[in-house]
Amino acid sequence: MHLLWFTQSCCMQACLWLTLLLIHPVFDVSAQPKLQLPTVASYAIDKSKVTLPADLSGTENVLILYFEPDQNSAALAWQYGIESIRAAHANFPIYLLPVYGRENFLARWWIDTSIRSNAPGTQDRRLTIPLFVDKKNFLAALQIENEKQPVVLLTDKAGHVQWKQQGEYDRSRLASLEAAFADNRAPAH
Repeated sequence: MHLLWFTQSCCMQACLWLTLLLIHPVFDVSAQPKLQLPTVASYAIDKSKVTLPADLSGTENVLILYFEPDQNSAALAWQYGIESIRAAHANFPIYLLPVYGRENFLARWWIDTSIRSNAPGTQDRRLTIPLFVDKKNFLAALQIENEKQPVVLLTDKAGHVQWKQQGEYDRSRLASLEAAFADNRAPAH
């Protein structure tokens, strides 16, 4: 008798859970919070004060984050590749954001001066912004698991991340970014 009651009770609980899952899916992607660029105050290499994301200049912005000086060439490869699709997508800004841990004033000055002196003459200095942040919190906010390769973000004006890719530049990743631009511009149903 007890076994029959226990079996019926388990079946009823399983049916209840199944019904709840069908009514409200646990893994609903649209219910997951979007990534948000954390607020960071810094100086661009043209020496202008910048607060991100508030001072992002485009309705859509591409942010190329890199974490080590030897990743600069990989970040520039991304920048040059992205410039090839810029005309087709309303001339959005491309920001280069080297990311460093919190440093003392002298170290920040040294890093800024080094970046400024190594920047190509054609580079828009307002769009290169070294960030001195609490790296652990910054990386966690953007769900970046490691600093081994550059990270490219497509954001809106408010810094909401629409697309994210980590790794070296290649055509398939560029095509993925281009598809994200198209998705952002597609009319809502």
